[in-house]
Amino acid sequence: EEAWKTEVERRLNEAKAAKKAKDKEQVESEKTLLGDDGQPVWPEGWVPVELVPEGEEAAEEAPPADAEPEDDGLDDEQRDELFVQAMRDVLGAHRGACLIDGTWFGDLDNEEMAEEVKTVRSLQNLLVKARRLPDFTIMLKIKNDLAFNSVKDAAAIDKEDEDLRAIAKSQDAKELKEALEAVKFIGDERKAAFKAYLDELQGTEEEGPPDPLPEAPEDLVEAGEEKESDRAKAKFIEKKKLEQEALKAFADRLKEVRAEPVKVSMDRGQEPAHKAVRWNCRQFMEQRKSLLLRHQVSRVPPSKVKDLESRALAVRSRFKDANPLKIGEPSFVGCEDTYKFAAELRGRLYFPRNQADLDKFLEEPQDFVHQAAPTRVIVNPAVAVCGPPLSGKTTLARSLAKQTGAVYLSVPEVLAEICSLSSVGSTLSRELRSLLRKGGAVPDEMIVQVLRQRITAPDVVRCGWVLDDFPLTVQQAKMLEQFGIVPHRLLTINVPEGLVYSRARTLGEQGAETDADLVQQEPLLQRQRLDAVLRNGPRLRSFYGLTYDNVCDIDGSRSAWAMYDHALRETSVAVSQRLEYYRRTAQGQAAKVHGMCFDAERVSEGESAWERYCPVALTLNNELSHCTDAQFTVEYRGKIYWMGTEEFASLFVSDPESFLQVPLPSNLPQLLSAMERRGQPMTQLEDYCPVALVDRKELTKAPGHHIVKFMGRNYTFTSKEAAGKFMRRPMRYVQRAKLPCKRPALRGEHQVSLLNALTKGREGKGLEPADMLTYMQASVAELICQALVDAGDKRPLYPGKSASQSALLFLAKFLRAKNSVSTDLFSEKVKGELEAFLSDCTLPARLGKLLEEKPSLEVMDCWTSTDARIYKELCSRFDATFKLSP
Repeated sequence: EEAWKTEVERRLNEAKAAKKAKDKEQVESEKTLLGDDGQPVWPEGWVPVELVPEGEEAAEEAPPADAEPEDDGLDDEQRDELFVQAMRDVLGAHRGACLIDGTWFGDLDNEEMAEEVKTVRSLQNLLVKARRLPDFTIMLKIKNDLAFNSVKDAAAIDKEDEDLRAIAKSQDAKELKEALEAVKFIGDERKAAFKAYLDELQGTEEEGPPDPLPEAPEDLVEAGEEKESDRAKAKFIEKKKLEQEALKAFADRLKEVRAEPVKVSMDRGQEPAHKAVRWNCRQFMEQRKSLLLRHQVSRVPPSKVKDLESRALAVRSRFKDANPLKIGEPSFVGCEDTYKFAAELRGRLYFPRNQADLDKFLEEPQDFVHQAAPTRVIVNPAVAVCGPPLSGKTTLARSLAKQTGAVYLSVPEVLAEICSLSSVGSTLSRELRSLLRKGGAVPDEMIVQVLRQRITAPDVVRCGWVLDDFPLTVQQAKMLEQFGIVPHRLLTINVPEGLVYSRARTLGEQGAETDADLVQQEPLLQRQRLDAVLRNGPRLRSFYGLTYDNVCDIDGSRSAWAMYDHALRETSVAVSQRLEYYRRTAQGQAAKVHGMCFDAERVSEGESAWERYCPVALTLNNELSHCTDAQFTVEYRGKIYWMGTEEFASLFVSDPESFLQVPLPSNLPQLLSAMERRGQPMTQLEDYCPVALVDRKELTKAPGHHIVKFMGRNYTFTSKEAAGKFMRRPMRYVQRAKLPCKRPALRGEHQVSLLNALTKGREGKGLEPADMLTYMQASVAELICQALVDAGDKRPLYPGKSASQSALLFLAKFLRAKNSVSTDLFSEKVKGELEAFLSDCTLPARLGKLLEEKPSLEVMDCWTSTDARIYKELCSRFDATFKLSP
């Protein structure tokens, strides 16, 4: 309302300015005419302006007391059009999404405004004429008592009124003034009455307060029968009725233009009302894209679907039988509920799978009709159920077939069907009948041929199949494989042996109802069947698991419902994986291969130039990750790419081109096999492990069990993990692994054996000339190596010297102490100096430890004379070492 009034005022000012400019232009255009006497001839009704003589000032006329408002030059129709145009500008396209405050009650309190003007300025009139009707209108309703209590505090009003009456009765003007300034709840009329009495108490500025002070009116002092809160409530209800009448007129006007508002009650509080408002606004805000399309979609009963298709009144959408809300969800076209929740939109049929999906499609069709179309390849369930006897195979297979709409297949039923008289005669059926008449066993080859013939039947091709208790052996599985029959999932039921006999005993106690029950309750027969399963089951499971990775284990000791839920979930996942694969590959996108039952030969034939290296690991981590798990393989443009983890596979599927920009290096590391290591190939870095050298800064000899060939050179490693780290980032270790110029000597059993290692020669052929020892090496090499090894072990640090200086001092004293040509007396002396040197190196640490323990030992009276003597000696040596005066 404020924005509209501001726009109206701006437009009125423009109209007034235009009228002024027009009047001024008209006055200037009319020239004064002169008569015969030379005097100007004034038009009739004009009064000439009296000229004021020079030197005299014209008396200024005071403006009239009630000056009329400036004329804007607009008639009623033009003013109405101005109001409407102002509303159009306020709610223009620049405004965007907005909420209109419908409390348009500013003109209700204006008693001077005519009713016709109020009607023209009403919100409903402006919205309708300006063609700015809102998408959705909400009218809040509330009871009078609740509305009054939500905005007024009756107790506070009565309290303030009581306080003011007491102050007015005491005739204290100052206190009454302060109380009036602090009031917050009483009405303006009541406040004005107390203020009028305050003016009487204060009197005028010239005369001051009257004497005696006037008494307060009786209505300001006495409480009366009606409380102030009751009067405030009556005025509030009266105002509320006026606003309700305005809202009623607003609602009636919107009803006329078919934009009926929705009423929401505020009686239960704000939070429930807010929830109701959000719920009613949902279709205009969250579901706004489907605002127009929602009225064109309708539900179609299952019986009407075929009628519409047969009469060509509707055709199936581009989603065919798929659920438009869940593209990757299995269709299960043979299921009874496939067409139970159908919907029709613009002559197209859509098939949600449940009531919730149907309701969502009816509310938001726009969000689903433009989704990517599913694959055109029809994927139906193909499941085989195997397991021990009495594990629930048949019950599970029949339930799964009923839920998915697939055809239930079992070997006995298929053989009986093909041998029946009603079946179409064929060479296979005649051979089978002849064999059964003779009482012979049906060979596996004939069983597989019969199953192949049944699986290629039209009903099985259209709806899929669930095969019960077949295949039983690896040979049967390979025969099915030759005909291209591989189940999407092999559901293997695992049941404890004791539970099998328990179920057989239960069947015997209940009594046999059919011939099949008589067979099932025989313990000896169950033992034979169980032995056959235990003998062939693991092999069959290994064959399918290693070849196609399609085996799923089901716990047969659980309830039938739990087993069924697990089997249905696995079946749905298998079909969904294939649907996703076909959809993405048809669109030229990357798709995960897991679940497609590709054998190793199929994967190896389709490998890309990356072989088994992960392009994501090379791009993100700069590592050559050699993958071995086919679960994370991805196909892109007819090529198979191996991934290291599930996360890398998802990243590659989302954007494969980003990870194929970095090419695979031409030089790849290769782990040598045991046969290749038998020849003892020459390795780099003198058989030191490059991973230990780079990562841990350690010189570690490798035993030669893990050798990697890279860029024509061999590197040996201490463990398989170290070899794996090198193969992931070979250039890092090749470039950084450099042997130091001075390396520690090789340790023998009791002493350094450098000379012995050098004198052994190379492979018994003697030393090369470049490897021969010099005179200095032969004379002092052993002693220097021993000194360096001891220095590395003891790490001497002499007080006041650096680490390098301390090491050089130790080396000099060590060589002097080990000099074999020294006399016994001199040798004892230098050995004592070496021991004193090492003792001085540990002096600060020993003295510091003793200083820390001394206070506690003295408190506990444990400080002995020996401790005091040692402490004194250490202090004296410390002072002498650092040359400190006592």
